[in-house]
Amino acid sequence: MSEGQFTMGWLAFNKYGKSIVELVQGDAMGDEKSSRQLLSVQKDYQDWRYGKLDVNKMHFKFDSHHILIMQTGLELGFRVLSPAELADCYDEMCNCGKSHDPENIGKLRTRVLKIMDRLVKTLPAK
Repeated sequence: MSEGQFTMGWLAFNKYGKSIVELVQGDAMGDEKSSRQLLSVQKDYQDWRYGKLDVNKMHFKFDSHHILIMQTGLELGFRVLSPAELADCYDEMCNCGKSHDPENIGKLRTRVLKIMDRLVKTLPAK
């Protein structure tokens, strides 16, 4: 995967919680929302490509730091922890400096699991 392909996928996921494949498929099916989201990702990509955008300074609807911890942790046992145990793990591992609410972290886990399941379904069959 090239740096450009990675960046397009990263932008799509962080901006909309969707894969670039999902946005392209939605656009091809005539879904206006997907079309507009794809256009926004493409614009940001071009701005990044030509040095007009620092992706490290972008702010997203999704908290990519917390999502990255969750994605990594899911394969390390986060799937089976209670919300309170999960919040305790975040309090220990996360460097955001805030206390993590069990209910919010539980919702984050559910959201990330749904996103990952959706992304797996868009992968080409082997």
